[in-house]
Amino acid sequence: MVLAELARTGMVIAEKIREELAERKRPAGDLAADFFKVSKAVRLTVALEARLGGDAERLAEMAARHRPICFHLINIGLTLSRALEIRLLDDSDDRVAISTHEASEAFDKIAKAIRLTQALEAYLAKPRRPLVDPKLTLHLADEEVRKTAARKAVTELIERDVRDPRYERDLKGRLRNEFHRHYLSTDPISAIIAKLCTMLRLSPDWQAWASEDWAVHEADTRRCGSPYHPPAAPDLTLPYTEREDIPEPPPP
Repeated sequence: MVLAELARTGMVIAEKIREELAERKRPAGDLAADFFKVSKAVRLTVALEARLGGDAERLAEMAARHRPICFHLINIGLTLSRALEIRLLDDSDDRVAISTHEASEAFDKIAKAIRLTQALEAYLAKPRRPLVDPKLTLHLADEEVRKTAARKAVTELIERDVRDPRYERDLKGRLRNEFHRHYLSTDPISAIIAKLCTMLRLSPDWQAWASEDWAVHEADTRRCGSPYHPPAAPDLTLPYTEREDIPEPPPP
């Protein structure tokens, strides 16, 4: 909750800056510079919290908080921009009048803050996977657990798809007798199942096992070669960055 508290404090400060510009208490350039600093601190705090991730419940909770923060930050920036325009065009009081140079400098900072906040919005909108449960990883590393999961999946497939009782008994006997020949401890469970199905001339039903712990784990860990982690299309969107030049491409 530390990062959430930092973001909340930053938003309170940004709100006060908006009030000060509307009340014309300080130079517009100073207020715009302050808004840019505060908005940057809020954006980086939100981006870091999103990057740290969490379980599914935590991801949903963060998304519910982050969206309003970005929306409100952009709203404050737009209000500052409008207040700046009013001050520039208002020549009724020389004491609060600002030059076009001062207005340009202030507008540049406000506009950049808005652009970067919109970039953060796009970054946060991308789907994120929950963190992998380390207990499940340890559980699935156990050889007996892996063997049992593979046998269970193939046995259920035989019982579901084979109608001839004699042929079903024959396949189950072959599965029992030849299992060790097709088991490799370094293979993901899906690879073991695929080998067994090839040996028995069965068609694996990956969809039927998609909710199994081992299948979810292979998807979450992006296990190479797993049917639950097919090759993804290249991500051509730019990652969120606080720079406005072209960033480095994301790692593969």
